[in-house]
Amino acid sequence: MITLGKNPDDRICNLCLNPVNLLSEDHVPPRCTGNNGEGIYSNCFTNLPILTIPSSIYSEGISYRTICHGCNNLLGSRYDKAISKLYGTVRHSSKKLNIELKIRPNAIMRGTMGHFIAAKTTHKMSVADEIFRQCTNQPEYEIPDTIHFYVIFNPLKEIRIIRDIMMMAGTNTDNASILNIIKIDPIAMIISDKPFFGSFFMDWNCYTKIHWQKEIKIILNLTDILPQGMPENDSRFVRLLGKYAYESICATIEKRTA
Repeated sequence: MITLGKNPDDRICNLCLNPVNLLSEDHVPPRCTGNNGEGIYSNCFTNLPILTIPSSIYSEGISYRTICHGCNNLLGSRYDKAISKLYGTVRHSSKKLNIELKIRPNAIMRGTMGHFIAAKTTHKMSVADEIFRQCTNQPEYEIPDTIHFYVIFNPLKEIRIIRDIMMMAGTNTDNASILNIIKIDPIAMIISDKPFFGSFFMDWNCYTKIHWQKEIKIILNLTDILPQGMPENDSRFVRLLGKYAYESICATIEKRTA
């Protein structure tokens, strides 16, 4: 298993910000999405290994030793079942068209935010991270309207964990969007601070006000496929990398354990 750790002096949980003696390993993306097998990894943006190890091969998934056991259990028990239901339904759908799911979209959004917080090798947070942390720790806290969340069909056999990148068309900084991206065959989950995709893909911003435990019916269009490398490598946009974007991972999936 590839485990990304923090500086040995940083023993503060990224989620609750409490000091702990031993940090726990959180699979990002969650183990329930198939992040439990073998593959080859590299850094998304520099094409250099992100860890000094003998090879670029990983097994048993990718995880981060950045949160405490309590917060790890919280993510698993409170949110990961909702993410698992979404992932499993899409992965095992035999027809590539609209499918109806009965899921907890608000819980999926909050769980994804929590895993983004875990996928950072420091407890020092950006403004967006603070919002993610608050939404994860306090499920009764209403997700702000500035959160735009997309679930898009992405049948590429790889894992991508991308943090803190800014995309803008040309030099128009007024239209710049900050993106955080998780991709794992067959879905991509993307959070932006603005409606990045316009009306082309469904924006889950409409689910920010519903209760995190409420199940509703959603129609997901599996014919809408995210183009390869979109949005992080889309040549139509100028890309700026945040301080921790250089830790972003691209990993092929050679073999899943289940």
